[in-house]
Amino acid sequence: MAVAILSVGIVAVLEALSICARVSGLSHDTVGAVLLSQDLMQKLEFNAAQSPLRDEVIKDKSGKFDWEQSIAFDPGLDLYNVSLAINWQRQNREEKFNIEAYLRK
Repeated sequence: MAVAILSVGIVAVLEALSICARVSGLSHDTVGAVLLSQDLMQKLEFNAAQSPLRDEVIKDKSGKFDWEQSIAFDPGLDLYNVSLAINWQRQNREEKFNIEAYLRK
């Protein structure tokens, strides 16, 4: 009887550790995507201070992350709309992180 109770407890603990490892890995990837987006947005802001922005779409890869940045002028707001999409594969599943911002002319 004690062995049966112990085996059920061990299975529950192993399941909890498995979930913890999975969530920790996803958290690590998400933090990486956030840091990459911060870096790309800071570069864009620096470049905008040096020379005028222009409408364009940039696609590239950084480590495990594929990213696409699009810049489009919105004449109604007199601002540049910047859209950044970061994608990566995690356990045969595509994960995404998207951010949208506006920059002054």
